[in-house]
Amino acid sequence: MGDPHVTNIRRLDRWRHGPAVLRLYAENFSANAPGLVATSPEPALGLDDGAGFVWVDDTEAVRGAVAYLPNPERADTIIVANLATDARVRRRGIARALLGAVTREARRQQARWLALQVDAQNAPACALYRALGFELVGALKHYALGSTALPSVSMTVRLATRTDTEAVWRLASAALPEALDFAASRDLQAFKLTAFSPRRGQSDAAERVFVNAEGAVWGTVALRPELPVAGQQVLTLRPAFDERFKAAQATALLAGVCRQAALERSDLAFAQVSAHCVVAQLACAQAGFAHERTMLHMRLALE
Repeated sequence: MGDPHVTNIRRLDRWRHGPAVLRLYAENFSANAPGLVATSPEPALGLDDGAGFVWVDDTEAVRGAVAYLPNPERADTIIVANLATDARVRRRGIARALLGAVTREARRQQARWLALQVDAQNAPACALYRALGFELVGALKHYALGSTALPSVSMTVRLATRTDTEAVWRLASAALPEALDFAASRDLQAFKLTAFSPRRGQSDAAERVFVNAEGAVWGTVALRPELPVAGQQVLTLRPAFDERFKAAQATALLAGVCRQAALERSDLAFAQVSAHCVVAQLACAQAGFAHERTMLHMRLALE
């Protein structure tokens, strides 16, 4: 007989496995964290250019699932997304088997890297990835706007124009290390390129980029609308500041963006900051954003 960890692997079929996979994801991933940068189940269900595998028991019931998709900006990289197992059958090698299936598929596609994101608080998953040879390449902190009032002191801001492109790109490049490109989802990568691309200058109406209104540009915040959740508007902010400026100034700029964008407390607003950006982290905290989680970005060399 073959190894059940291998023989129980199936390619994810949208019609056959889709409902079970969605239930599995609902059990594993927090429904109240729409700001989390992660690939949604839809690519795994054949609604996008992603794919996936499931692990089934002897009754063909889905007990584990994983999605994977090509990195749209790195042709040599496959992104692993939404690895989940049934809580009743954990610690039986199912997650390792699913990752093995993705690894074999990535090698078949001649990819050089596997990349993923994992919550820093998910100790078992972090341990598994390290045991399999994944290395840490960066971390992204996720914040959610709380119910407290914005700081009374805010700075006048304006929309960035094409003349600001070089300054905005410089700040954004420092705030978004290249290593984060490996495990970035499509939304994150598109957001970075459209909002901060020197080829386009000011982004379209859906994605707004703000800068300080007076003097040389030393701070910028990109604001992007996401899919609504339960009828609520969802917005993601990506601040980037010159680290030589004080947190109080960055806080005032961030508060100014929130006021300029007319964010309401009924809205769901999130901020994402690279772990090395100290000023941006302080600004988020002082502007009323609560730290929710830190996502570790990891990669595995396949050569």
